[in-house]
Amino acid sequence: MTYNHKYLLIAAVSSLMGLAGCSQSPAGAQTASAPPPAKVSPPAQAGDTATVTLTPQAEQRLAISLGTVERKAVARKKTFGGVVVLPPDGLVVISAPMAGRISGAELNRVPAAGARVRQGQPILQLTPLMPPQFDLRLQTEKEITTLQAHMEVVAAREQRTRQLLQDRAGSARAHEEAQ
Repeated sequence: MTYNHKYLLIAAVSSLMGLAGCSQSPAGAQTASAPPPAKVSPPAQAGDTATVTLTPQAEQRLAISLGTVERKAVARKKTFGGVVVLPPDGLVVISAPMAGRISGAELNRVPAAGARVRQGQPILQLTPLMPPQFDLRLQTEKEITTLQAHMEVVAAREQRTRQLLQDRAGSARAHEEAQ
């Protein structure tokens, strides 16, 4: 085969492959007559949310089912999955949604570097310094104290502008703005 024939053969093969990929209906394609698995209806009013209606097949595929509401005791802990990879210096920054103390989960020991752990084995445990409800209470009390201090400042400013208005050293507009 000569040099020109190689290029001609390569061009012919690539053209055939390109034409083979341009078929009308690819294998496994959904036909136009099949109903969509979900229908999204726009909201009726501006403040409403959209409505999603699923077909029975979509409900079954997504394993959506209805159940009864019941009251029962639940554990006060959450389990999160993850992968622990330490950087070369061996230091890790851990953040949590509340202040607490980190300790080993089993026998209060943190596994040594390189130790084998089982899938699902707890490694660390966060013990809150105070219950979340108490922490929320502290935040609320802090906000109340801040607002009370702000109200005192506003009242003092209003009293000062009133005095300036009586002494004819301030304007009525400044007094109105202070109120």
